[in-house]
Parts: sequence; C-alpha cells; structure tokens
Amino acid sequence: MQPNVDKAFEGMRALETGAIANPSEKRMVGHYWLRNTALAPTPEIRTEIEQTIKRIRTFAADIHSGKIAAENGKPFKHVLLIGIGGSALGPQFVSDALGSRRDPMDIFFLITQIQTASTASSRR
Repeated sequence: MQPNVDKAFEGMRALETGAIANPSEKRMVGHYWLRNTALAPTPEIRTEIEQTIKRIRTFAADIHSGKIAAENGKPFKHVLLIGIGGSALGPQFVSDALGSRRDPMDIFFLITQIQTASTASSRR
C-alpha cells in the first residue's frame, strides 16, 4: 500500500509545482494555488492570483458599501447566481464573497451543470 501512497503524494507535488495535468490542452491545474499562493510555481502566477484576489475583495466591498449599486442607484439586495461549468467552486466563491450571515443580501442559486441534484434552486 505504501508505494501507492508515495506515488499519490509524488503526483500531488508535481501538480503543485506546475506539472502539465491536461496534456491535450497543455495546461497546469492550480485551483489550490488560490488557497495558498505560495504554492504557485512561478512568481508571475503568484502575483496574478494575489492581484486578482485583491480586485475581487475590493469589488465585494464596493457592493456591500453601496459604491457599486443597481441601475436605480439603490444597493443590491439579491443575487441570482447561475453556475455554469464543471465545478461548484465558482458559485461557492461568489457566495462567500458577497453573502454572509450578517449580510442583508439574499443569494439565490440555480443549477450548475454537474451538481444538478445538489444545487437545484437552493437558497442560501
């Protein structure tokens, strides 16, 4: 069993350091770099992630403060989030950024493509 465990950890380390995970598209997989930018394989990727996270936090703060408002000038009260794609991480990210228990904003979810049974029209 230990050789299989060692092989799994070796594969994980390779992905974390930028190994190509999708050979047909010649792409790395680095969604975990979003949780720990120090794992990003290059300074450029780390900087891009950090700057993007900063812009997202600023955007969410501007929504909460009313700096970004609806067309009628009023603060947003509701978000309709339609998850499209192969992961529920995007909708979860938006929910975490724009909604919380202390927040007045309601976030409504619709179906994501692969989690249809678990996300069909649920309300946060």
